[in-house]
Amino acid sequence: MNKGVVMARALWGWLHTYKAIATLYLLCDILPHLSALSKCFQQKSLDLTEIQRAVEAKKQVVREARDAPLVGGRLDELDQDLGPEGRLYDLDIMDSVQQRQQFSQVRREFIDNVIENMKGRFPQMDLLSAFSALDPARLPTNLTGEYGWQNITTLSEFYSEGPSQSTGRNFGMSGLGSGNSLQATEAKHPK
Repeated sequence: MNKGVVMARALWGWLHTYKAIATLYLLCDILPHLSALSKCFQQKSLDLTEIQRAVEAKKQVVREARDAPLVGGRLDELDQDLGPEGRLYDLDIMDSVQQRQQFSQVRREFIDNVIENMKGRFPQMDLLSAFSALDPARLPTNLTGEYGWQNITTLSEFYSEGPSQSTGRNFGMSGLGSGNSLQATEAKHPK
């Protein structure tokens, strides 16, 4: 027998189960969202302040697919595709309670791993979002003395060189002047 035929039969042996088809449908639902997130980072100009919003939105979509199909997604159509009028009906897909339970377990583990991977790739979302205080387009019309200090504190604590007297952190940042000048500014504009 031809080696290609043997390979095709082996692949079909795996593919003609509910678990395999449902997994492929799940990937069709999830991968476009991950691809869209990836494309956000491939743009010529990237707004760091929007990263947290984009990542959180995609994590939410992925989370929704953990225990139920995404509404309007491919997996949502699987039972219809397997039915008598469905496009997979003539393929004799093995469908059973056990296959569906196995797929549910695979789906939960897959989604949990995707979420953990996203958390691992974006561990300091608050730090990226803190840069919004430096964006002139985000300045409020009525600028108060409080505007941006929490974000500036987050940034200065992350990039600090050592502890300060008031907070235990040094607000001096290389290239941005000494800690004393930032502390003096902080004294003029208390939190």
